[in-house]
Formats: sequence, C-alpha cells, structure tokens
Amino acid sequence: MNISRFIGAVLIVSGTAIGGGMLALPIIAVKLGFFSILSLFFLVFLSACVSAVLLIKINLMLGPGMTLLEMTQKTLGRTGQQLAKWSLVLLSYALLSAYLTGTALFLQKQHFFQFFEGQSLMGAAAVFIILLTLGIQVIDQLNKILFVIMVCVFVSIIARLFPEVDYSDFYQISDSKSMLWISALPVLYTAFGFHGSIPVIVKYIGHHPKVLRRIIMVGSAIPLLLYLAWIFSAVGVLTANQIHQLNHYPVLSNLIHLLQTASNHSEFLSSLLNLFYGLAVITSLLGVGLGLFDHISALFKSQKNQSWVNISVGFLTVIPAVLVSLLYPKAFIAALGYAAVPLAFISIFIPLAMMQQLKQQHYFFKYEGCYWFCGLFTLIIVCAQLAVAWSWVPDMS
Repeated sequence: MNISRFIGAVLIVSGTAIGGGMLALPIIAVKLGFFSILSLFFLVFLSACVSAVLLIKINLMLGPGMTLLEMTQKTLGRTGQQLAKWSLVLLSYALLSAYLTGTALFLQKQHFFQFFEGQSLMGAAAVFIILLTLGIQVIDQLNKILFVIMVCVFVSIIARLFPEVDYSDFYQISDSKSMLWISALPVLYTAFGFHGSIPVIVKYIGHHPKVLRRIIMVGSAIPLLLYLAWIFSAVGVLTANQIHQLNHYPVLSNLIHLLQTASNHSEFLSSLLNLFYGLAVITSLLGVGLGLFDHISALFKSQKNQSWVNISVGFLTVIPAVLVSLLYPKAFIAALGYAAVPLAFISIFIPLAMMQQLKQQHYFFKYEGCYWFCGLFTLIIVCAQLAVAWSWVPDMS
C-alpha cells in the first residue's frame, strides 16, 4: 500500500470533517457540560465510523470507486437514485456555498488579497475550478500541506492556552435544560460529515478493505481529538464568571473576545484563530468539492475528450454554488439548518436500503446489527434536526 496515498486519504477525511464551525464547539460545551458533550461526541464518532464502513463495504461489492448515484441505480433503481441525487446535491452545494463564502471572507482579511467581496469569491472559485480540473493527485498534495499547517497552527493555539487552563470550574458546568442534548446532536453529527468523499477515496486507494477501514478510523479520530482538545483548552482557560458570560451570550465573537481577555497572547491568539479558521474552511472546501466533482464526472463517462470534460465538470461543481451565494446569500445558509437530514440519507439510510437489496442477492454483511443500530441513532439525530429547525426545542444559540 502506498503510504503517501494512505496519508493523503486520511487527511482528506479529516480535512473534510474539520470546518470553521469547530471554533464554536466550546459554546456547546458550556451549555451541555463536560460529561454530556464527551458522551455525545463519542456516540456520534462511532456512528460516523460505522456508517462509513458500511458505505465502503457496499462500494467494494458493487465496484470500487462507484459513485453513490451509480450504486443506488444498480441496487435501488430510479427512486433510490433520485433520493440519493437530491440528498447529495442539497448537502454538497450548501456546504460548497458556505465554504466558498468563508474562503472569500478569509482572503479579504489578508493584506496580500485586497479584493472586494464579489471579486474574492470569484477568485476563490476560479482557483478551485483549476484545482478540480487538475485532479485528485494535486488536491491531495495541496490538502496535505494545508492540513499540516493547520495542525501546527492549532498546536500553537493550544500551547498558548494550556498553561493557563484551570479545570476547577469546568467540571461543574451543566445546564438543567435536557432538551439541549437534542439541539446539540445535529451540530456534532455534521462535524463528522465526510461521507460524500468516500467513493473518490475508494477509487484513489483501490480494493483494500482493511486499509480503507483504517483510513476511516484514523481520519475521523483526528477531528475528534482536535475537537476535544480545543474544547478543553478554550473552556478551561475561562474563569467561572467568563463562562457565565458565554452561557448568556453564546456567539463566536464573544468566545474569541473572552479568550483574548483570559490569555496573555491576545493579539497573536486572535491571528492564529483567524488563520486556523481559514485553513479549516479551505480543507473542507477541497474535500466536499472533490466528492461532488467525482459524482458529476460519472455522468460524462461516455465523453472522449477528458480534458474538456474535467473543465466542464469543474464549472458544474462550483458555479451553481457561486451564483446562489451572490444572488441569494441566505438560501444555502437556510439549507445548512437541515444539513443533518441529507447527510443522514447519504451516510446510512441509503446504504441500509442497498444492504437489504444486496442481501437478497446472497451478499453477506457481518455485524449487521451495528449498522441498524447506527441507523436508529441517526434517525434520532434527524428528528432532533427537524425539531430544532421547526423550533420545537431550543436552539443551541
């Protein structure tokens, strides 16, 4: 097994999962409490790994690297394919729009990228199309570089916070509103939303089931460790009074302000947090875009001019997200409020349906009970997402 490809695939999984929203996780921790968020994170992490393993198993059975749409067409027919297509389109374009906008805003803040908002967005989109056209090998190398830099920045942030951490108040944090568990589940679930990239990773690695399982385990464990380290350090450095302030004004800007107040490296810490945010958004953009690009490419297999196909698919992947970001900037943000629903269909509901069809063709699935338990847990998360979206339970904010 090529170790470079293994590392690259691991970092695509991790980079896709880790987004700029990670910075707001301490706010959820303050509301839920230490043991509550630790338990929820562990359950969501296991669910993400189990569902990813099932998707890999089915992909290898049907044909390594086969896209989700091809898999559903082969097993579930037109109805399943339509459900998979719209789930994938809604989730991928919503994420792409948000990440492209985030990338553009990040570039605007840099002294060497003095663009107006529309120009920075179009510039980021143009570069992204070129990268997609060049292929996974180029994106793999770029993602490795950006991910290593992101981890180094993260370690620098933790190194500046850790000496000032005092956990004496942290373990006492608890909110009596049990309904907040329901509100937190969809947020934590989407923090491990890398499943759309699985087909292209399988195609990149080949028919190596054990290697692919290790990639999923390591690739999803890295975000889990970073999430928990960030929560422990960010909340641990705050005083009881600052935690109380954050609980009553739970927004990211307030969290960063409180961290600057609590830290002896306020200005430098702010710069590091901004850099980490930008790198997290860009690596997520690469992972999500790569998965969508691969799915759209499957529709053009019959075309002979591969270079022209890659350029066309690059435009089809990026431009719709750009147009909606410019014309209807709130549309995809509203769609992200339901992100756990299409992710649930992509990650577990559709794979479970395909598993049932394959069982009728005498395929064998070991640990089938684990997959169904994962599906039940994900169904609870979907219900929680809808309950939050329809204001049946309080939002985390």
